[in-house]
Amino acid sequence: RYITSIVKKLEQQQPDMVLIGGDLLNRAKNEYAKAFLSFNTLSMPIYAVLWNHDHMWDSQAAQAIFDTTKIIPLVNESVLLSWLQIVGIEDKNSRNGQTLDDLLIQSNINTGAEYTIFLTHQPQKLNKLTDYPINLQLAGHTHRWQFVPLSWIVWWFNDYAYGRYDKDDKTTFVS
Repeated sequence: RYITSIVKKLEQQQPDMVLIGGDLLNRAKNEYAKAFLSFNTLSMPIYAVLWNHDHMWDSQAAQAIFDTTKIIPLVNESVLLSWLQIVGIEDKNSRNGQTLDDLLIQSNINTGAEYTIFLTHQPQKLNKLTDYPINLQLAGHTHRWQFVPLSWIVWWFNDYAYGRYDKDDKTTFVS
């Protein structure tokens, strides 16, 4: 019901696209995939990145969501939509020793795009992105205010815990 209520809100707002930054599943189970079927009713494209909770319990649960819905996972890859590029990488916990640079190179990031959105679950420091044509980073992961009292210390473990951050010509928004 909760996911269906989110889809109804999206239908009302009619965005051009939906970008999902992760943590849809806390305790991933394969049978949860059917809860996401309501996303198939949306007319706009939907992109998502993998998240740390994606690999807990049943590691195939997120893949089952992608297999049965129109949600397109971006796993170290980019998609060019006319003038807009969306780049998505795996979560820090799933990189198997690869660096942020490795993943951005693997994503085939397009230096000719007019505007690039970098979709990542855990926010990356903006100074690590200076060599890439990224205009906007969208991230989540920090769960700010979700788990009190842990939310009070989220700033100690994350350079970007919540909100908007600007540096030079780059912006990060952490939901």
